[in-house]
Amino acid sequence: MTAGLFGVMVVASAGANLVRHALEIQAVPSTPALEQLIPETIARWRRIDASFTKIVDPVLDGAVSSIYAATLSRVYRRDDGKQIMLSIAFSPSQNAASQVHRPEVCYAAQGFEVRGLTKTHIALSHGGQLPTMRMVAVGPQRNEPVTYWLRIGESVVRGNVEQGLARVSYGLKGQVPDGLVFRVSSVDLDNAHAFGVHEDFVGALLESLPRSTRQTLIGQFADAIQ
Repeated sequence: MTAGLFGVMVVASAGANLVRHALEIQAVPSTPALEQLIPETIARWRRIDASFTKIVDPVLDGAVSSIYAATLSRVYRRDDGKQIMLSIAFSPSQNAASQVHRPEVCYAAQGFEVRGLTKTHIALSHGGQLPTMRMVAVGPQRNEPVTYWLRIGESVVRGNVEQGLARVSYGLKGQVPDGLVFRVSSVDLDNAHAFGVHEDFVGALLESLPRSTRQTLIGQFADAIQ
C-alpha cells in the first residue's frame, strides 16, 4: 500500500467517525423536566400523596439507574375514588448497552408473576391508535393490571422485538435515539375494568398537554390529539 493511499484511508476513516459522532450528538436531546411537564390536576384526576402506595420502581439497581436521566412516580385519584399509579422514565441514549427496561422485566425482577402480556391500542381523539401493551402483575395479596408503551425516538413500540427493531432502524441511519417508558397501573381484581380506567387517565392526560409535551411522551402520535 502506498503512503498516499494509506493517508486517504486514514482521512476517510476519521471523517466517517466525525460524521457518526456528529449524528450521535444531534440525536441526544435535553432531559425533560417531568415534574413540571406532567400536571398535578388532569380533568377529573388529582394527584394525591403516594407515600403509602407501593409503586414498582423502574430503577432496579445502580447499574440500571445510570440509564435514566429523569424519572417520575405519582398516584392520581379520579373524582369517583378510582386510583392509578403513574411511572415515567427517560433515557437520553438508546443502544444495546443502555435501553429503557420494559415493565414486564422490572416487575418480574421485583418478585411479581407477569400474566397476560398482550399488545393492544388506545384510541386517540383525532382518530389515531396509540400502540400499548397490557399485562397483569401478580404478587402476594396484590393484583396489578398494567398498561405501558415505550417511545424510541419518534417511534412508539411494545415488547422486545419492536424495541430492538426501532433501535436498529435509527442505528442504520447513524443516529442514537432517546427513549422513554410510560406506565400506568392500578391495584384491582377486575382486570378489564382497570384497563378501562387506564385508558381514561391516558386520554385525559394527553388531551391536557401542549404538543411539545405530547411529543415527549408519544413521539409521532403527538398530532393525533385534538
